[in-house]
Amino acid sequence: MKKLILMLALVLALSSCTKKEDAAPEIVLSELNGTWKGTVNIIQKGTCTFEPTQYNISMLWQVDSNGDVTINEKLLEGDNPTIHTWKGKIVEQEIRLETLPEIANCRGIERQITFSMKAKITKQQGKYQITAFVDFPICPDMNCLFELRYEASK
Repeated sequence: MKKLILMLALVLALSSCTKKEDAAPEIVLSELNGTWKGTVNIIQKGTCTFEPTQYNISMLWQVDSNGDVTINEKLLEGDNPTIHTWKGKIVEQEIRLETLPEIANCRGIERQITFSMKAKITKQQGKYQITAFVDFPICPDMNCLFELRYEASK
């Protein structure tokens, strides 16, 4: 009887042990601060074209202890590099951002645009990474629609 109880206890103990899934590495907000490097690919979705379609980027991240974030993104090509400023929030491992208003020139007509990004922040082999797809409707009434694919790491 003792053996049976011991075996039953062992079976119950083993059955309650479940394999822990590999937990995602914890994001340490202060480690996100600083310069991230990567690329942005411009994917045509409408009838307008855009050349070149890939740019190297640098992103300066400023993250506070509450997860509020400001990112200054700079395209690293050309004589007059484009800069976008993103503001948003990091909650758990997800970042949600929106650009500050910018001006788009659609055949001489200026209009204010903003665009949004949502991405998971991952950490692999000690490096933080994001991959994000961003709708970028520069001039939607002219069918100038693009998608931006961001890949960056620190």
